[in-house]
Amino acid sequence: RAKARRMRKNSSSAAATAAAEKLELSSGDAAICGAIAGSFSAAITSPLDRIKTLLMTDSAAYGGTVASCASKIWKDEGIAGFCAGVVPRVVYIAPSVAIFFIAYEQVQQRLMPAADEKK
Repeated sequence: RAKARRMRKNSSSAAATAAAEKLELSSGDAAICGAIAGSFSAAITSPLDRIKTLLMTDSAAYGGTVASCASKIWKDEGIAGFCAGVVPRVVYIAPSVAIFFIAYEQVQQRLMPAADEKK
């Protein structure tokens, strides 16, 4: 979609629409998109990951349920308790998602010519 929008912004002709389907992301663009997506997803899911980790490591101390664990974190540490470990999680996940996006784009770009030849 972003590829098509970028091409439509530059030109509204039918040729531009056809070219939008052929627009390829560079490895750098794919890495940036992947790092942003990975950072966002890691940061958003970090509170749930913290609850999961606490329940897996010491379930009895945190009540054994997600609700009781969240309640204990809130009482003991406040909102900061849910954000504990966000930076290491983002640093761990963002590069792996960036690599995945690079690999995905490269495979897609190499397979698309083969698919076009079959038509």
